[in-house]
Amino acid sequence: MEIVTKLRDPDFARRVKATDFLGRAWEVLRAAGAGDGDRVLDAILVLFAALVAQSPRDLQDMAHRTDLVSVLCSVLSSVEKGKDPVQLVSG
Repeated sequence: MEIVTKLRDPDFARRVKATDFLGRAWEVLRAAGAGDGDRVLDAILVLFAALVAQSPRDLQDMAHRTDLVSVLCSVLSSVEKGKDPVQLVSG
């Protein structure tokens, strides 16, 4: 959660662009179980992906990950129709 919170800080986001931080963060989130059905971790993963997607270059870099699309589609398909993925943490 702290990674997602820090990515909202423009200075932090700018600093991580010089490294493979986003790719490593994705791997750490996945290794922790994000994208595997845990409501809290799945919501954090979706928020992480949304923050990454704000930058076309970062999104393009992340899109090369073989599991990005399949994991995000899996998480989104598990949410009831019409509900925001962030609502995974409630209920």
